[in-house]
Amino acid sequence: MSSGGGGRSLMRQCGSFMNKTCSKFNQLLSYKSQKTVRVIDRRMGLLAIALRLMILGYLAIAIYLSEAYKDTEYTTGALIARGSGESYSTDNHLQVRFWDFADVLYPPTEVGAIFIATRVIRTNLQTIQLCANPAHPCSPENAANNNTDDDAADAGGGADRRLLAEPAAPAPPTNTQSNPSYPSTDSDGAVEDPQCIGVQNGVEMPTAPYGTGQCAGTGAGCLEYVWCPAEGVNSLRTLDMELQRLGTYTVQFQSAISFPVFDPDGVPLQYNHTEMTLTELLAQVGATEEEAMQTGAVISARVMYECDADAGDLQACVPTVTLRRLDNENSGFSFRRASYYYKDDGERARDVSRLVGIRITLSAYGVATRSNML
Repeated sequence: MSSGGGGRSLMRQCGSFMNKTCSKFNQLLSYKSQKTVRVIDRRMGLLAIALRLMILGYLAIAIYLSEAYKDTEYTTGALIARGSGESYSTDNHLQVRFWDFADVLYPPTEVGAIFIATRVIRTNLQTIQLCANPAHPCSPENAANNNTDDDAADAGGGADRRLLAEPAAPAPPTNTQSNPSYPSTDSDGAVEDPQCIGVQNGVEMPTAPYGTGQCAGTGAGCLEYVWCPAEGVNSLRTLDMELQRLGTYTVQFQSAISFPVFDPDGVPLQYNHTEMTLTELLAQVGATEEEAMQTGAVISARVMYECDADAGDLQACVPTVTLRRLDNENSGFSFRRASYYYKDDGERARDVSRLVGIRITLSAYGVATRSNML
């Protein structure tokens, strides 16, 4: 009986093994087929076709409008401005000076921009002295006595160095002690002023030995050791030269650019733009000659090349120039420069000029496209 039970168990194990082997063999030789259910409904069929067409149409239009089938190359070029012309200026002493383009262009080799001076305010023979600093005004009660023209105090000064202009009228006498409104120096009549100490309007006032904490006797500003006289304080030292006309100056833009990817062996594209006068240039950005001569202006000159390489030779691509004024909110542009020297007595001095004018920033950009179906 026991031997018969063992034989049946063996048979069951052999049967189970055969079943698993056949199952794996059937899985190896089997395959899957997709079942499709066809709905016989014309409305549902038309809706399905319409949705497919809409998707395909959207993809085609999107690719066409965005030119996704094209390669694009972006590059940067160079823009140069050349000028010519001449004009005249009359200063506050009615002296006439001739200005050609070399006189008004500064600096001559600035990168990415040019500056054309329309007004030059030059203060001669400044030295470090104790005088009023107009950049730090006094309190209103002390500033009420302001008399900023101290020609009397300087009538005998400046003999060490010849100025650019002589006074139009005889200088007042040097002895002005009899007139308290015209002290001989800014320190005469100086008074303590709380506006000249501490922090005023976010600016820390200078302390000793540079600052005194006093308002100058003229009321023109706090009494400090600075370059004296300040601009406009002494009409004998400050010359205000303003150009009479800007229409006699002309500016021409010359641009150059290359596309090394699409045209690696080609010569750079060069283009000479139409010459225009400064008056025409200012009119295009909404500025006037009077405004440019008084306060200056900042103008952007931007050249854009938009070229289609499929249309033919890139050399035939014509750029466009866009002029735009950049200083609409904070009108004007000016800067200062100084030249230093020593007087006959060994004292260090300088001549400082404030140049007001037109600053033109120059830039050139390019974009080229070419079809590529790959």
